Order: sequence, then structure tokens, then C-alpha cells
Amino acid sequence: MREPLKKPLRSRDDIRAYLVRQLNDDKNPQERYADTRAAEAFGLLPKNFDLDPFLLDLMAEQIAGLYDPKTKEFYIADWISVPSKSR
Repeated sequence: MREPLKKPLRSRDDIRAYLVRQLNDDKNPQERYADTRAAEAFGLLPKNFDLDPFLLDLMAEQIAGLYDPKTKEFYIADWISVPSKSR
């Protein structure tokens, strides 16, 4: 049965917390560390680059909305203006 999509507004902190949870669910810290060191070894990142905070800052800044399949909600960033429906 189809239901209307929930579209709550979320703050930057809420969205960042969601991204942190997703990052941790995707890979554990040791895997992320190994991936970062491998990227450094291939010259893709500068030496001792702290990738996790960089990625979180970038995503939190660029995301206007995202879908959470667990809660079946589409989070809308509260700092983005949403045009009203015209009749």
C-alpha cells in the first residue's frame, strides 16, 4: 500500500548526525583508515589528510535533501527555501 512520503525539515546538525551514522554503518573506522592510507599511497590525497571530517563537511554543506530508507522519510534541509505550491 502506498503512503504519502514524509518530508520533515531537518537542521544541519540533524543531517550531519545522520551522515555520521551512515558513514559508521558503511565502514568501520579501521576500514576507513585503510582506505584513506591507500588513497594517500596512490597520490590521491595529501599525506595525513583527515578524510572523514572533510567528507562530512562537504556532504552537510551540499545536501539539500536525502531519503532515509529505514524511516521512509525524505529529509529536507531547513536552510533551503522551498517554493510554495501555486494554484
